[in-house]
Amino acid sequence: CDRATATAVATAPLRDVRYGDYVLAYDERTRKTACSAVYATVHDADSGNAARGGVLAVRTAGGRLVRLTANHFVFVVRGGSECDGAAVAVAAADVRVGDRLVVPGHERCDSGDVVVSVAASARDDVELMTALTMHGTIIANGAAASTMATYAPLGVHDHAAAHRALAPARLFYALAEHYAPSLRFMPTLVLNAADALLRPTWLGAVATRLFSAASTSSF
Repeated sequence: CDRATATAVATAPLRDVRYGDYVLAYDERTRKTACSAVYATVHDADSGNAARGGVLAVRTAGGRLVRLTANHFVFVVRGGSECDGAAVAVAAADVRVGDRLVVPGHERCDSGDVVVSVAASARDDVELMTALTMHGTIIANGAAASTMATYAPLGVHDHAAAHRALAPARLFYALAEHYAPSLRFMPTLVLNAADALLRPTWLGAVATRLFSAASTSSF
């Protein structure tokens, strides 16, 4: 990602993205593209917490194909024109035919690409991975997607709440980048360990209660 122009200089599959890379993201405030640092990767092959599962294929009238898990958030425009319509983050499972995927640019407000189909993949063993960015978003085949997903163990069902919850990890990465670059990998290590630990039912239940209480305040 060219940080001077907030445009992509190359494309790469998500599995090749690593912490410290800069990728094209979606700035929710300006509704344009931005370059954003990857502060952690979750479920990648190097993490020791690899995951596989089924995905949804979202196809648009403009020929885009965005593949993501059913619980992963993606930005859509519902109502109004592309520039003043409400861009909202919804789980992929809630994307409807007729929704418009947000397609942001660097020098213009976001436009929309109409969804023509949403279908489950034939395979349920697709390699899954998440690259967490400082903006909490990423551009996938031209469309704006969140780097967050609903997460049952913590009772997370909202993009903004999930992004706020990971503020400590972003702060650690930012400080490490300036003062101790060799420690930038720590958010990746900690988040993958937490994910593996929280999946058991009893821990997930406890974490859900704690998070529900914490999420009522702003962080």
